[in-house]
Amino acid sequence: MKPNTSGWLSKPFLTAVLLGIGGFLYGYDSGIITPSLALKSFLVYFGNPSAPLRGSIVSVYQAGAWLGSASVGITSDRFGRRRAIAFGCIWGVIGGAIMAGAAHVAMLIMGRLLVGFAVGTITGVAPVFGAEIAKTHERARITAVNQMMAAWGFFVALWTGVGEGKWHNSNQWRLGVAIQSLPALLLGSGVLFVDESPRWLCLKGRYEEAEKAFRNYHYDGSNDDWPEVFTTELRAKTNAIVQVIHYSISLIITQCSPIALVDVGWKYYCPQILFILTNVLCAVIFAIFYPETRGKSLEEIDEIFGDVNVVHNTDLEEKVGVQEVEFRQRK
Repeated sequence: MKPNTSGWLSKPFLTAVLLGIGGFLYGYDSGIITPSLALKSFLVYFGNPSAPLRGSIVSVYQAGAWLGSASVGITSDRFGRRRAIAFGCIWGVIGGAIMAGAAHVAMLIMGRLLVGFAVGTITGVAPVFGAEIAKTHERARITAVNQMMAAWGFFVALWTGVGEGKWHNSNQWRLGVAIQSLPALLLGSGVLFVDESPRWLCLKGRYEEAEKAFRNYHYDGSNDDWPEVFTTELRAKTNAIVQVIHYSISLIITQCSPIALVDVGWKYYCPQILFILTNVLCAVIFAIFYPETRGKSLEEIDEIFGDVNVVHNTDLEEKVGVQEVEFRQRK
């Protein structure tokens, strides 16, 4: 059995690029509303919304993302990583379509809520999926794809806003919000053609399917023994909790920012120094208190944090390699 191509053309990395569309969607959806709110046609069409209403238009996206990330830890563990992502993409397509065809502000808010739900769902499981299919030496590269694509999403959204400003039409604002349905459609369709996470399949006791998926990701598809394809039940749920905290804070900031800018103007930016100090503090905490995980498998990382997984390879049939997994929780 020959390993699949490693590096930039490995199947796990190419799958991570597909999953990175979810990061792109997050960046684009977060960024496109800013230039839209600045368009005169947008303000006129929706009756020049007040600062609190503009804050609601922006922050309802974070509220939807909060709901999506709060639920995906359960849904992705029950139905699988692929189905959870596809489910989120459905709402992304619907939400983008509602926003593009919005006849009044209530439709705009509802569409943005659904798009937020989609993004919260996708970002809550896509990084987990990528990490679970990655080899140890390429996990950093694979998990970084999502963040890189998010940055590209912001970039494209802001330049789309520039293009909208050059297009003098009463419906110019609809173009940018309509585009956001395309990444959701592409990701939702594409993810159905990739293999499920072998670790999730092992978690469900579907070892034959897990073996096949593992071989497809890392080898040429033939049989052989295979190591380390077991995940703890907490991985998806923990990532979901992180996303919930993220979107909770974002919800507060995006709701209050338009009001604060109207009331205190440029002085509102002075407290932003706290964000810089928070990053510095986090860097110090990580450097001092957190163990290094580079070069370690997910199972080895589990063991560092007190979850012991013992994996044994054993042949059960001629020419068929399977894995016997024994796992113990350290009490």
